[in-house]
Amino acid sequence: MTDGSTRDLSQPSGAPSRQIEVVAPYAHDKLVFLFVFAFFTIALFLWWHFDHSYPFWDGAAHVKDSIAYAQLIKHAHIFKASWIKQFLTVNYDYPLTVHFINGIFKAALGFGRISDMAALLFYQAIFMASLYGLSLKLGKNHLAAALAVVIACSYPLVAMLSHVPLLDYAYLTFTTLALWGIANFDSKMDWRNALIMGICLALGATSKQVSVLFLLFPCLFLLGRETKARHGKNIARLALAGACPALALLLWMLPNLKALAAWRDYYKNDPTLSGGPVNVFFDHFSHYLSGLVGMLSPGLLLLAALAILWLSRSRALCKQDIYIAIAASVCGLLLLCCVGLNKPEQRYVIPLAIAPAIYSGQLLAGWLDDRKLKFAAWTVLFFALAQFVLLNYTPYPINASDAFEHVVYKIAGHNVSREMVEPRPAPTPGGDRWGQEWVIDQIAAANAKDLLDQPGKKGAKITLNLMPSTPDLSVHTIDLVCIFTNTQIEPSTFRQFTLHGDMVRYDEGALNYYEWYLLKTGYQGSPLDSQASKDNYKKILNFVQNPEHFTLYSERNLPDGSKLQLYRRKQT
Repeated sequence: MTDGSTRDLSQPSGAPSRQIEVVAPYAHDKLVFLFVFAFFTIALFLWWHFDHSYPFWDGAAHVKDSIAYAQLIKHAHIFKASWIKQFLTVNYDYPLTVHFINGIFKAALGFGRISDMAALLFYQAIFMASLYGLSLKLGKNHLAAALAVVIACSYPLVAMLSHVPLLDYAYLTFTTLALWGIANFDSKMDWRNALIMGICLALGATSKQVSVLFLLFPCLFLLGRETKARHGKNIARLALAGACPALALLLWMLPNLKALAAWRDYYKNDPTLSGGPVNVFFDHFSHYLSGLVGMLSPGLLLLAALAILWLSRSRALCKQDIYIAIAASVCGLLLLCCVGLNKPEQRYVIPLAIAPAIYSGQLLAGWLDDRKLKFAAWTVLFFALAQFVLLNYTPYPINASDAFEHVVYKIAGHNVSREMVEPRPAPTPGGDRWGQEWVIDQIAAANAKDLLDQPGKKGAKITLNLMPSTPDLSVHTIDLVCIFTNTQIEPSTFRQFTLHGDMVRYDEGALNYYEWYLLKTGYQGSPLDSQASKDNYKKILNFVQNPEHFTLYSERNLPDGSKLQLYRRKQT
């Protein structure tokens, strides 16, 4: 469709296209995207330059998996069955695409933060290009497509996910790319575009398996339309496109089938799911729906609502495109609410940000063409960019008072908390604020002193148990610090994750296994699942704090007013 027309998706591909007049873009509109691309690329680079945090919770676990792939890449034996099996089973929870890509960056740039930054800059570049291309396919307006990128990158949760090595930013990126692949195939149904669509779908489906839920409706819509029109070649092309993600997912599932079945069996009896699928559905639906305010921000959510209303009445676009894109989002949301094997977190529905951004860009482009509304459009753009800068760069590196920070968070639809479950918006200053390096240094120094007295202990593992599980002080994060510092310390915890809180068991024999314990006053992080776990947790604390068993080796104050306490087993 190179003539600038837009085909009604409700018509079969063989039917004559319904021509809709579209205003030709200004000559400079095509350059706007380049400026937008450069702005957000530099912004993300600067954020990572200022940040000195360690990945927390799942983010740290994903970094460890990426390191495993980097090591496999560096010592590749692609014709050995053992190497292939190890390559396909690094993490049974998720397909390998994102970990593998991150592993490539780590193999090339090292295991440190620079490789995480490079990977996220890579994903952001693909996301911006894909969103621009998708918006252009739907609206045929270069300025609107560029403005869609501005709005999407200004959404609070989209920006925050680019700050952490979770899977979700790549999941958003490749889901957007897959939607572009679908739109690209729909504009010209040939074998080449079918293969491109298939590759894009495979990347989306294997970035995070829930992506399939947001891609299902548009794929089924195209299949239904072409089947109704009896276009055999197009049905065959769609079959080719669908085979790509199916094969990619099988490549992950088959080697991990036993582990996936065990994972399913572990969670299916969780008390959180005992209320039945209906309760799970409405619990998740209400969580995701209310979370849209924080995901998009109140102001930009209102803009999206206005855009959808305006575009539904506009003659400048094919309404079928609007309805299908919205239906894809709604279908994905409803299907995800039926999946109860996880806690509902807003990052799981981050593809919901795609359609609102596209429609907001179309609306703002229309306002900029209207002399009466041009000022309103510039005001909205200023607000979006100001919100982006203030949320992501205050109180550091842009110094701001606590009161001002509260206002910024409120405008963005977030509660102010130093222990947010979601990624923190602003960078973390340097100086080992949360004591991760301090813990390792204290234990390493004590071990070095011991080796002077007992050289025979060289090479022996050092056991550490973490009682808290905060974003910064979890077993995954401390384990990652141990990898970075190349120590013999093996961190562990008595906490066992469940959907309704961490489970803690009391085993006096296991208590004596650990040489070191890390305790924390105040906020302990993840809640416990039951009164029994709370009682066991308290019994463990009492055991460790008993001077007959352990001695307080060192303490350190933390920014939240709490204190880290490092205990060591009493030497005999």
